[in-house]
Amino acid sequence: MSLATWKIEMQAAARAVMKAAVDASASPRPVFAWEGEKFTPQIGQAFIRESFRTDGTRLKSIGGPSKTIEHRATVALVLVYPAGKGTKPADLMAGALLAAFSPGSSLERNGCSAWVMAVDPRPALQEPDWFSIPVNIALLGHSNT
Repeated sequence: MSLATWKIEMQAAARAVMKAAVDASASPRPVFAWEGEKFTPQIGQAFIRESFRTDGTRLKSIGGPSKTIEHRATVALVLVYPAGKGTKPADLMAGALLAAFSPGSSLERNGCSAWVMAVDPRPALQEPDWFSIPVNIALLGHSNT
């Protein structure tokens, strides 16, 4: 399987997990700013900016008639909330997403799969109109050729 196919399927699987976590959250629900899709932020409306960064493909084994290929990627999220309203809504949403992507959990879609290897919340960023929390989710998957 190609890295492109794996990326498409794992990005869709990760989006499904994100949507479920947001839908289940009691905090004010942000909208999504999906990678590659048009989005215009509205002042006062929280949103989650998403991008899926492939970190490469490596040969892991060459035994037998097929080879095992390792795929790595990072789901990069930025939770963006209106400034001046405290950090609690953003912190609660970050917690919901971290729980949904706990290390050791898996993503599966159309015969593709990946393990969540790590979740990495980054320091919050304060801007005049926005308060942001970046979160990186490291994925590891395998396929055979």
